[in-house]
Amino acid sequence: MPQATSQDSATWEVTPAQTRTERTAASYVRLSLMGIGAMLFCAALVLYCLFAITSQVALSLPQRMVLYVLLCLLLACAYAFHLVSLMARERAVHREWEARMRGALFKMGGSLAALIAARDPFTADHQRRVAQLTRAIAREMGFPDPKIRVLHFIASIHDLGKIRVPAEILAHPGKLTENQHALMQTHSEVGARVLDEMKLPWPAAEIVHQHHERLDGSGYDRGLGGEEIRMEARILAVADTVEAMHSHRPYRPALGTEAALEEIITNRGKLYDPQVVDACVRLFREKGFAFTDPISARDTAHALAAASAAAQSHSGQGADEA
Repeated sequence: MPQATSQDSATWEVTPAQTRTERTAASYVRLSLMGIGAMLFCAALVLYCLFAITSQVALSLPQRMVLYVLLCLLLACAYAFHLVSLMARERAVHREWEARMRGALFKMGGSLAALIAARDPFTADHQRRVAQLTRAIAREMGFPDPKIRVLHFIASIHDLGKIRVPAEILAHPGKLTENQHALMQTHSEVGARVLDEMKLPWPAAEIVHQHHERLDGSGYDRGLGGEEIRMEARILAVADTVEAMHSHRPYRPALGTEAALEEIITNRGKLYDPQVVDACVRLFREKGFAFTDPISARDTAHALAAASAAAQSHSGQGADEA
């Protein structure tokens, strides 16, 4: 698995900035050399013709030199205009390619979310609301728009690894056993492995892997702490905690927004990043943030029914095998 790395704004580009810059620079060098060669050839040809003509006209040597210089400047300006046009065209092609790549990656994220929703509607709804809050916190903290869009995308699939967890555990109405709890805790690593194999141009795998880590090292599954945890993962951790407490869960009713805010305030600086906590509290208490599709008891009942059906199916298969 990828290890915790320092935050690098270049990684949020759709194409790695270094690769794109090197390719663009090489292209400009080739164009420049070709253009300079063509310009020198044309200048030599024009100067030859002018020399042949002006030699028949009564022009002094300084006058001829001024005329030659002016013509060379005219040729240089024409070439510069042509080169700038080529550069603008190449930038437009890059922007179009990046827009298409971004759209394809985000559609892929939507497909993954739909896959999760088909198996576990409760987790899918949870991811959507966590993505909403993650985006709002990142914007409140002044993150640039490209990074906010990517964080929203990552948050919308942050529990992708739960696809490996049996449905009856995901919607279990009571306390999980030790083995069930251990299996549930593998979801961040499983999701990170899936995203790592996809070779996304952002540190999505590392953020997903870290979203249950805590500042004091008490989180899972690697026990990271402090600066070892990416800021994006700290934002996701707060959003995940607040949404989980705010909404209905299979094993308990909703605790409410205020209880969730008190949890992150109490553990501000211990479990959760102070800047993220402050931004989250401002959103709810000063700026009127609200989840657009809150989970209801009906949603929970639907998830429980799906889990019950899955458990019965699993039991039936076991009886047949016996």
